[in-house]
Amino acid sequence: MNKIDIDKQTFFSYALYIGRQRGYQKAWASMVFKANFGTSTVGKDIYHHTLPQIPSQDFLEWFSLYEQKVKQEYIAQKNAEFEKERQAEIEAKRKKDEQEKTLRKEKAKKERQKPYIQAYYAQRSHDTKLLKWAKSNGILNE
Repeated sequence: MNKIDIDKQTFFSYALYIGRQRGYQKAWASMVFKANFGTSTVGKDIYHHTLPQIPSQDFLEWFSLYEQKVKQEYIAQKNAEFEKERQAEIEAKRKKDEQEKTLRKEKAKKERQKPYIQAYYAQRSHDTKLLKWAKSNGILNE
C-alpha cells in the first residue's frame, strides 16, 4: 500500500481525529500509524501530547484506500474461515457416512449369519422345531 509523506506527529493527530469521531480508543490510531510507518511505536511524546487535528485531503484519500484494503483483507479472512469450516463439515459428514456404511455392512453380515448360528445351536440343543426350519430353508443338509 502507498504511504503518505507527512511527519509522524501530524499523521498521528489526523488518525486521532478520525478515531475520536468514531469512538475508538487511542490505540486504534497506533494501528493506523503502523500501516503507514511500519511500526506501531509512535513515541511517548507523540502518543501522550498530540491533540486530534482535522485531517488534510491527502490524508483522507490515503485513509480511504487503507480502509478499503483492511475491509478486503477482513472479507478474505472471513471467506477463508468459512471455507475451512465448510470443508471440516464436509469431512465430518463423509466420516459419519462412512461409519454408518460400515455399521450397515456389519449388521447385514450378522443378519446373513444369523440362520447358520441358529442352525448350529439347534443341532447342539437338539431343538427339533428349529432343526426342521433350518433344513427346510436349506441351511442344514439332511
